[in-house]
Amino acid sequence: MKKVYTFSGRILGLAAISAFAAISQADPITIRIDGQLVQFTDAKPHMMGDQIMVPIRDVIEQAGGDVGWNSVDKTVTAQKGDTNLEIQVPTEEATVNGMEESIDGPVHIQDGRTMVPIRFLADSLGADIQYDGDLNVVNVLMTDSTPTVSTPTNDNPTPPSPEMMWEQPTGSAIKAELDDQLSSLNSYVGQPFTATVITDGTSDFYGFSDGATLRGHVSFVQPMRNGVPGILGITYDELVLKDGRKIAISATPIDADADITTGEDGRWAAKSSALTKQDLKYVGVNYSDSGMLVPLVSYGNSVSMDDVDQAVPDRGLPNEVTLNTGTLLGVRFDRDSIIDANPL
Repeated sequence: MKKVYTFSGRILGLAAISAFAAISQADPITIRIDGQLVQFTDAKPHMMGDQIMVPIRDVIEQAGGDVGWNSVDKTVTAQKGDTNLEIQVPTEEATVNGMEESIDGPVHIQDGRTMVPIRFLADSLGADIQYDGDLNVVNVLMTDSTPTVSTPTNDNPTPPSPEMMWEQPTGSAIKAELDDQLSSLNSYVGQPFTATVITDGTSDFYGFSDGATLRGHVSFVQPMRNGVPGILGITYDELVLKDGRKIAISATPIDADADITTGEDGRWAAKSSALTKQDLKYVGVNYSDSGMLVPLVSYGNSVSMDDVDQAVPDRGLPNEVTLNTGTLLGVRFDRDSIIDANPL
């Protein structure tokens, strides 16, 4: 059953935040603001007690605000719209628009970043929080607008006009060509990459204009060692349209050739055999530079030979994984992604 918790502004209580925070401890925590993924450059969101702590600079700047730092008295200042924050580190007190406020969580510095509770930031900015327990995603909603969606049907597969909104439904798929070389030998966790979405050269491919870009990052790297082949994992973060608009996505890498078919409505879709695949990683095999994309669950920061034997029992000799420029990537949408064709 899908776990979704919704909390609004200052009615977000300690018991409520604890309910979803306890679920979040096992996996990395993703933060989105109005659907846009927050890219954390240094420190990452983490649990501390019953609070989810986030780097204030990354969150405030993603929300369109500004952050300053006074190294003399160790004070961080933040401004977003009519809201002004001032927090001295370490402390559990803050000044919000000139009024003293308590922070229910220990403000601290980690990896050069000031960490504060996400609940405090949402309260201060008058935002709402939604937590998706299935995907371990915290959504901060700065706006109240709810878009309407025009959904394709088999009877009407015609792509929408530029004034319409469209939706990439769960289970649909796209293909993209990698723009950057990635390797189990030279890449690093967090390394960003882009890929050009294949749109058959059309001006509107079910909401994707020609020139749309897929953005992601390397999520797992293990070079070949001690007989264990090289392993590379990637994560998809967002789509960027040609005019610069960004669409945060929840999607899984799948094999662009073996796992994607063409549906009755003319758009690509993941095959039924590929709808439940999870934790896919590229494993180095001796007959393919790009390796083999297989479900490979990793616990911690390394993969053992036993893990590889279970995932790819007939892989042959070990090899590094190299995804060269132009490598075809498959993208399976795990949640409906709304594309607003009209930026206004």
